Amino acid sequence: MIRLTALTIFTIASLFGCGPERYSWNQRMTVMVETPDGIVTGSSVIEVNATYCPDGCGLARDSIGSFNYRGEAVAVEVLPGQWLFALIGAPGELIYHARPDLFGGIRRSDRGQWARLIPNVTGAVELTGGLRPRLVTFADIAVPASVEAVDADKLAATFGEDVRLVEVTLDVTREDATLGRVPSVLS
Repeated sequence: MIRLTALTIFTIASLFGCGPERYSWNQRMTVMVETPDGIVTGSSVIEVNATYCPDGCGLARDSIGSFNYRGEAVAVEVLPGQWLFALIGAPGELIYHARPDLFGGIRRSDRGQWARLIPNVTGAVELTGGLRPRLVTFADIAVPASVEAVDADKLAATFGEDVRLVEVTLDVTREDATLGRVPSVLS
C-alpha cells in the first residue's frame, strides 16, 4: 500500500505542469511576379497554431503534436483575368526551414524550442526552391476542374513571355487571417 501511494505521488509530481504547450502566430505570404506591365503582388495571412509536447511528458522526444491553420491561398492577378494561386500547404515550419540561423543554433528536431520563437521573428524571410508554395492557375477561372499546376521557375510557359516569379516571402504579422478573397476571385 505504501509502495502504491509513493508511486502515485511520484507519478502525479512528475506530471505536474506537464502538458501540451500551444504557440500561435500569423504569417503573411507575399508573392511577387514580374509582368510586361510591371510588378504585381498578392498576399494572404495565415493563422498558425502549434501544439507542442515537451520532453518528459510521455513522449520519447519533444515534438509538435499538431499544426492547425486558418487562412487561404495567395491570389495574384498576373494578367487581366489570369490568376496565379500560391497554395497554403504546410506553412508551420517554413520560417524555420528558410532561415534556421534566426533561431540561435536550435536543431530542427527541437521543434518546441523554435516554435516558441517564431512569433518574435521580424522581417521577411524569402522562400526559395522546395520551400516555395505549390502554384496553380485555372485555364478557365469559372471551371474548378480546369486547375493546372504552374512551374515556379517557368511562369512564362503558362502566362506568356516576360512573366517570371520574382520572389515569395513570409513574415510574421499581427494582421488577421485572410478569409474570403479566393472565393471572390473564383466567382
